[in-house]
Amino acid sequence: AVATIVKDGLLYRMWYNAQDGSGVHRIGHVVSLDGLTWVRPVPNDPVWRGSDDPGTLVPDNVWSPFVLKEGLSYRMWYNHTTRENSRRVGLAQVTPGTPLSAVGLSGVGTVYTVTFTTAATIPANGYVLVSLPASVALTTITPVGVSGFGSGATLTVEEGVLTDAEAGGEARGALLVRLTADAAPGPKSISFTLGTPPADDTPVLVQTFDSREVLEYTSVTIDGSGIPPTATPTPVPPTPTSTSSPIASPTPSPTNTSSPTPTPSAGGNNQPWTMVNGPCTDGAIFGDVDSGCGGGGTSFDSEEIFPPSVVRDEASTLRPCEDGRTSGVCYRMWYVGVDNPLDANRRIGYAVSPDGITWTRVPGPLTGGAVFEGSGVPGTFDNFGVSTLHVIRYGSGFRMYYSGFAVPGVIDGLGMAESIDGINWTRVPGPLAGGAMIRASGQAGQFDASYVVAPVVLVDNASPIAPCEGGRTSGVCHRMWFEGVSTSPSYTFRIGYAVSPDGITWTRLPLYSDGSVVQPGPFGDFDNNNVGVPMVIKDGAIYRMWFEANGYTAGYTTGYLVSTDGRTWLRATPNTPVWTGAMDTINLGTPDEVWAVRALKEGASYRLYYTTSTRPNARRFALATMTPGTPVSVSVTQTGTTYTLTFTTDPIPAGGSVLITLPPEVPMSAVTVDAISGFGSGATLVADPAAVTDAVAAGVARGALLLRLPAGAPAGTKSLTFTLSGLTTDITALVQVFNAREVIGYATIALPVSNTSTATATAGPSPTATATATPTATVPPSPTPTATATAVPGSNFALSFVSSDSVRGPAVTGMNASHTLELWFRPDATGQTAVIAASDAAGNTGWSLELTNNRVVWWVLRTNGQWVSVSHPTTLAANTWHHLALTYDATTGTARLFVNGTPGTAGTVGAITAGPDLVLGGVPGYGFIVGQIDELRISTTIRYTAAFTPPTAAFAVDSATTALFSFNEGSGQTTTDRTGANLTLTLGTTATPDAADPLWVTSDAPTGGAPGSSPTPTATPTATATAGPSPTATATATPTATVPPSPTPTATATAVPGSNFALSFVSSDSVRGPAVTGMNASHTLELWFRPGATGQTAVIAASDAAGNTGWSLELTNNRVVWWVLRTNGQWVSVSHPTTLAANTWHHLALTYDATTGTARLFVNGTPGTAGTVGAITAGPDLVLGGVPGYGFIVGQIDELRISTTIRYTAAFTPPTAAFAVDSATSALFSFNEGSGQTTTDRTGANLTLTLGTTATPDAADPLWVTSDAPTS
Repeated sequence: AVATIVKDGLLYRMWYNAQDGSGVHRIGHVVSLDGLTWVRPVPNDPVWRGSDDPGTLVPDNVWSPFVLKEGLSYRMWYNHTTRENSRRVGLAQVTPGTPLSAVGLSGVGTVYTVTFTTAATIPANGYVLVSLPASVALTTITPVGVSGFGSGATLTVEEGVLTDAEAGGEARGALLVRLTADAAPGPKSISFTLGTPPADDTPVLVQTFDSREVLEYTSVTIDGSGIPPTATPTPVPPTPTSTSSPIASPTPSPTNTSSPTPTPSAGGNNQPWTMVNGPCTDGAIFGDVDSGCGGGGTSFDSEEIFPPSVVRDEASTLRPCEDGRTSGVCYRMWYVGVDNPLDANRRIGYAVSPDGITWTRVPGPLTGGAVFEGSGVPGTFDNFGVSTLHVIRYGSGFRMYYSGFAVPGVIDGLGMAESIDGINWTRVPGPLAGGAMIRASGQAGQFDASYVVAPVVLVDNASPIAPCEGGRTSGVCHRMWFEGVSTSPSYTFRIGYAVSPDGITWTRLPLYSDGSVVQPGPFGDFDNNNVGVPMVIKDGAIYRMWFEANGYTAGYTTGYLVSTDGRTWLRATPNTPVWTGAMDTINLGTPDEVWAVRALKEGASYRLYYTTSTRPNARRFALATMTPGTPVSVSVTQTGTTYTLTFTTDPIPAGGSVLITLPPEVPMSAVTVDAISGFGSGATLVADPAAVTDAVAAGVARGALLLRLPAGAPAGTKSLTFTLSGLTTDITALVQVFNAREVIGYATIALPVSNTSTATATAGPSPTATATATPTATVPPSPTPTATATAVPGSNFALSFVSSDSVRGPAVTGMNASHTLELWFRPDATGQTAVIAASDAAGNTGWSLELTNNRVVWWVLRTNGQWVSVSHPTTLAANTWHHLALTYDATTGTARLFVNGTPGTAGTVGAITAGPDLVLGGVPGYGFIVGQIDELRISTTIRYTAAFTPPTAAFAVDSATTALFSFNEGSGQTTTDRTGANLTLTLGTTATPDAADPLWVTSDAPTGGAPGSSPTPTATPTATATAGPSPTATATATPTATVPPSPTPTATATAVPGSNFALSFVSSDSVRGPAVTGMNASHTLELWFRPGATGQTAVIAASDAAGNTGWSLELTNNRVVWWVLRTNGQWVSVSHPTTLAANTWHHLALTYDATTGTARLFVNGTPGTAGTVGAITAGPDLVLGGVPGYGFIVGQIDELRISTTIRYTAAFTPPTAAFAVDSATSALFSFNEGSGQTTTDRTGANLTLTLGTTATPDAADPLWVTSDAPTS
């Protein structure tokens, strides 16, 4: 009788009062699928008895239950004993099942995917219940799909399947996974959409059921940002719930070490990476702009940065390095920045460095100092934003392959842009929709069904081993690896591969049935969930790939694969990560992970640039280096131009190789292969013209000598001989011996030009990069933007524009009336999209003569506020002078462009605005040209109405000429028109030389020099206008900023005797010492605690540093819970309902009565409900602040006392003074030392706790702070 029923998915669950033949009342449980036919368990045992609760009444019965489901737990209220002694109500609770493992949440757009691994088989008559809060309208939830449940599994949204506490008795809806066959243990996922992303944190509860009970469970939380998750897969840790074991928090314990990666066993990923200690906090090399690391001047990158793409280059006038340096090595880095997490707009920025360690931002001309951003053109694949990228040096400039956002949250494809200077980029349209080059397949079951992202490209040669499109085996082959994402039936990402003859038109080359070439690793490996964000270099006989790895039980780490063809990739045995968050000293937030790596080969060493942590904590870049292998002694014998290298090795495994890399100035056409010995059968030596993409190659494979060993090579002495023709200076060569995966030996040898048959010294290890600047060539002064020679009267000069150069002055009158604008223009690059000349320095009004992919367009703002344009179909050839002319007829409102005298189609533009300025070279936000301008004339008449022959002499001033600039000053900061009206334009953005000044250059434009009689005296530059020379740079290398020491976490001042101090915990801080005796007997534990944040789930104090035994005083969403391990091996808990306010001191007390086995929590003197925990374990330690795997607090602790008596049994007023030691005090810590590495209890027993994880200051030390806790 007296039944209580809960609808729990497919089951109705009934708890009821039962009486046996002897009259004993107990509570039973039955289930039903229809509410009519009920099934008892086998064996049929009660679920609650009088003996299960404390106390004994006569008769000791329990009856009349009422059950409420709250979240993942169930609460049952019941009567103690039966009438007429029924005078009390008890409460029992249970969280049935065991926690699911490898739990995660990811999202793209409005699609959310919960992933987990089941340990138990879900039978065919079982199901999975997924419930969201009642505040999420069921009509906004749409099922997407499931994986891992076997064939026939379906996901549905169903009304009326749950009567939990939120339902209030009226059944509400939920998601259900129905099965038709057993679902075996293993990884699984459930995906669904929410029509409106939640504005508040939203828990998602998952329970797996058999035919009558919960098997396993978990809870995850959708972040309440009010926006969909970003398209970059971000691991979201599960929100801890009340479980039968201590609550796990996803905060890993930091490893504060910069030691090399442990060397795996033979055949493994043997890569001895070591973190380079950079100049920024914790050893980072670059940070978001607000960190102050890498300089300032930008704002687009204030929230997040990722991933770094680095090219080693040479500084030049066209592409200066830090502080305007124009010679010597220059490392260039492009990266993605986010400034507003609400719209998640991503842009690309730029920085330079003399050593690849200390970086300086170079603010670009676009929004917030970016150098590349969304096109802003509706319908293009990158209209809204640009993201994860890879830059290579291509020809005389750079190519950037990047991901594009069409609209917020939607990655729509991969594209490419080109730049001469790394700052001003021009899109190269691809052949696919929206101008993309690669787009998502859109095909169900394919790895890239939803979107593609994170391209990496190298330019190679096709070969029989690694063919290109259509099986082509010769000629240039561009190779691209990229991440593909599928969001249905679950969120997964894999790596794909495509090839191209030109880097624009691409063909996928799949390996697996889903179209990918790299799949996750075997179950149990670190990369068994997802793989993505690849980085590939060619290194002789192998392609080397470092990639983003994500495991079901591991976070984001870096994996490593090798391939001989770029398509079939091999893992190591054992398969281990090569770099993890624990291997560096940086832990910025949670989780401590690494991702989005970019590799650079420099000589015998390799650099790995990477992003520390994952989004949204991706705010720093770091660097690791390695020099794999051991030094090899190589002797060189020379006869004329023939060189023989001799060395001895251990056996080289099958698939090994020897790579000999020469300086880039030695062409492979000058290398002739002669002979080899000692390498065994099958060995072949070739001069491969595309063997390596090292730092010198910058993504375009260059030549080297390559010896392939398909059968390996025996131990012993070996030699190889080759001839170098045309060598004029001594050179050095790098010799590397490889097994099938990695370098096993190396040497750097000298190859003299003279015929001296001497043995060279054995090469030692290449130096590991450090934060100290390597001396470079003398840094010249920043170039002063003046002509290289003083102008000779009658000479012909022009202005040469690069980067963000411009010339500005007041408007020429009459530009909204009929007129002709003409000039000579010499573009120095193809594919430019930029402004040649405009009438508004801000780009808001008037007109703009522009290039769009090197085609001329004239944009103008009509008086009605509408922008209109006319264009010309001719694509301007680079490095060639072109005559450009624009005519506007105010009477008819028509305009026309002419290129080299050939007219374009006239267009109607109507009445137009004029603009306040005259600007040449570019406008911020609309692009700057790379090229030269000469002989600009503006006339008040329409000079051209049909095809004409462009002028061949400088223009003469006539009555229709309103402005004429011949740019023949040749030096100075101004240029003046020749009409006599003295209209003057200023070079750059200021009246003094600055970085935005174009250069004066001699001109070979067809107009020739200006007539000597035309210029007026005022047009002659005065002496004061000539810029003086910049100070001559000395031979002293520019000093790199000294890296400051990491702060030691001790108090800022020595403690004053009698002062009140406390310990302040952040990050992974903790205090540790031996256990206090008697913690499994009756006792009281109390302390003052001031949480520094809301919503924390972490450990305040515990009795086991490993979290395996004893007790743990914890926060769960800022509510206090005491977990304890019973002597029977069961974890149980008591909790308090109060949510602790942040930045407020709270008195917390826990009492345990060993006689009754009950425990109770008090918060600020208010008691919680006592709970039966039974006989308990004590634990080996006393730990404050946190336990790895279970979370660390943010907050302060003061005045901790442990007593051997139960001090509180009812409500009390918290103490207002420091405790006094009495006979019941077993430990008392007042934390008033105020400094040092230890704190000692005041009982006289000298129990001492140590700050941090070591006896010396380390990153895990809490800080000593003055305390205002109420104890004084």
